[in-house]
Amino acid sequence: MYVSRSVWKKGIALGLAVVMALPLSGGTFSQASAKSVKKIVLSNPKVKTLSLKKGESFQLKVKTSPNGMAKKIAYKSSKKSVVSVNSKGKLKAKKVGKATITIYSKGKTSKKVKLSVTVYKKMKKVKAITLSKKSCVLQPQETIRLKAKITPQKATVQTICWTSSKKTVATVNQRGVVTAKKEGTVQISAYAKDGRGAKDVCKITVKKARPTEPTATVKPTDVPKPTIDPLLTTQKEGAFTVAAKNSAVDILVDCNLKMKAVIVLGCFLCSRGYCACIPRKCNGESGKQCRTNEGVCHHCRLDRE
Repeated sequence: MYVSRSVWKKGIALGLAVVMALPLSGGTFSQASAKSVKKIVLSNPKVKTLSLKKGESFQLKVKTSPNGMAKKIAYKSSKKSVVSVNSKGKLKAKKVGKATITIYSKGKTSKKVKLSVTVYKKMKKVKAITLSKKSCVLQPQETIRLKAKITPQKATVQTICWTSSKKTVATVNQRGVVTAKKEGTVQISAYAKDGRGAKDVCKITVKKARPTEPTATVKPTDVPKPTIDPLLTTQKEGAFTVAAKNSAVDILVDCNLKMKAVIVLGCFLCSRGYCACIPRKCNGESGKQCRTNEGVCHHCRLDRE
């Protein structure tokens, strides 16, 4: 079949136009090639420390932002003789010691995360952590210290890693001291530092204190002044008033010891609510002092004279 030169040229030009237009129309190829990893987060372990037993293996897990960038993640070990790592993030503990595993992204703008790994000859991992509180309500600037119990007690690593889900609401230091910042809800997590997954959580709610209603001012009641005069204070026709010295007790009696009126306002010397200095005898003569058992208070035993 014979094809003219002009038709041939037109076909070549059309093909080139289609090829050149493909990336521009969809844009998929150019956008995918331009993507880069913006963030790497370790999801297993949750902390940046890991304890392994000699000969043990461990699979690292990471999350990237944006998602689906696992092929652009690489791993390397600072001491391959202690801990080795393959291209998929699987660790192998070879001998006792320490090594640093670096997880990084490929490309010009590389992001990275470091994991500290310790290899023990014998190791007992933490199985559970129990916090002293499951929830707590605090006011801004108030603090509380959380305590963590590790199970088993003879675990190889006895250290806790503390984290806050919202540092703007509340922070926590590595001694478990929580400081409330502003109103809101936050989770304080306690992780076992061996990186084997044991953890516990305390929910912290930060609220401002409600203004308290002003309390009514209670005015002190008027307290009568104590009698300063001696026992005989007032003399009337056929009767007289007897009062304990330095006391607010007034007793009005007649010469036949018939009590006319009694006012008990409290003993100002012993402060026990009453005074037992009452007349015991009277010689029946008007104007004489009616003594009270030789002037001694029967309750507080203090001399009134």
